[in-house]
Amino acid sequence: MPSPKIIAEGRGWVALLKPPHLPTTAPSVDTPCLTAWLRAQPHFAHRPFLHPTSRLDAPVSGLVLYALTSELNAQVLQARAEHRYRRLYLAALPADAPPFSGRCTLPIGVDKATPKRRRSDGFAPSLTSGSHRQAGPASGIAGLKPAQTLARPWLEDTCVRLHWLKPLTGRTHQLRVHAAEVSGPILGDALYGGRRRSHLPGGSVIQWPQVMLHCYSLDLMLPGGVAIRLRLPPEGPHWLCTDALSLGMRQLQQRRERASGARKEASSENRA
Repeated sequence: MPSPKIIAEGRGWVALLKPPHLPTTAPSVDTPCLTAWLRAQPHFAHRPFLHPTSRLDAPVSGLVLYALTSELNAQVLQARAEHRYRRLYLAALPADAPPFSGRCTLPIGVDKATPKRRRSDGFAPSLTSGSHRQAGPASGIAGLKPAQTLARPWLEDTCVRLHWLKPLTGRTHQLRVHAAEVSGPILGDALYGGRRRSHLPGGSVIQWPQVMLHCYSLDLMLPGGVAIRLRLPPEGPHWLCTDALSLGMRQLQQRRERASGARKEASSENRA
């Protein structure tokens, strides 16, 4: 398992890269998780307050922002309520599945038969750009709640289609469930029927040992005009193993480098 990394720090917050297969939090202090890893770092070992402002699913990678004070955590909660806390995810879906595009508003609840899973059911339009999905009354689902996701296809080849996914609500497994319902399960997401391997035209086989879903960017506007804007392309060989994935990762890295250069230039001008 790759190790977590501290990506950026600021007044009252720290941002981490969570690798796949590591939960954000755990019920026991003895269970490995991202929060336990952060608390084990010397600079954070004695922090009285250490709270993740969002929780990525264990098999998902990407940015997680931690509040280091209760005051900043309250500001984040307010920003979330006012839609000033936005996250953007990158997802790899099979190229032969229908594109996931538009706004998905299918409600989500707990699968009574398999509580670790979530299900989407009930009466709701699925995509504003397509036909409406009319399901029967929810059955076998507990705690059905509204959920909204914006989706846009980005790059594709014969094997993979990359999508941008933006959650407008924060339901457990929301992006994974909506993708499976509207298009197809995310590659590597065995819990929702996702493929663990794909066959390329030349006959070679690609293994997907992780859920191909990554929290790429985080934008947060705090009181006083303080902005936190973070971008982090996914890492690892499985994000580089097809033409679309390799091209996408190069473009994301170039975008991040340009943004970093612009921030440094603006900082130099402010000091001058």
